[in-house]
Amino acid sequence: MSNRVEPWGQKPWNKNPWAKDTGETYHAHKHKKKKKKHFRLRALMFKRRYIFTDNVHPRKGILSFILSVIAAFALVSCVKAAFDAGGQADIKYGVAVFLAFGYSIAGLVLGILAMKQKKIFKIFPALGIIINTLNILIVVFLTVMGSI
Repeated sequence: MSNRVEPWGQKPWNKNPWAKDTGETYHAHKHKKKKKKHFRLRALMFKRRYIFTDNVHPRKGILSFILSVIAAFALVSCVKAAFDAGGQADIKYGVAVFLAFGYSIAGLVLGILAMKQKKIFKIFPALGIIINTLNILIVVFLTVMGSI
């Protein structure tokens, strides 16, 4: 007997006693080697996921999101300009806030209409509704705090 390692699936008592250390077994068929599966970190981290669906991103939802971002940018820039001016804002900043409020109302309506559609991805309408609602609440808060 030699000191070699037995291949998988073969036990020492399955060896053919009449063969001269060839590793032959009693089985009529030869065992196929199984392919080794290599460990791939990329395969674990990034699974390829294909989506086969008829869902689309609704145009109204995308427009709602775009209007919300424009209104949020206008609100932030107007509040920063008023803060830099020491709390005394020009009339142009008030007009910009009023337009941002109108954009937010329009974006909120478009987001709600987009959510009622069938077979859509709901990410843009949901983001549009959330951001537009926050914009409206900020304008109402600033108006109430300014009147006090």
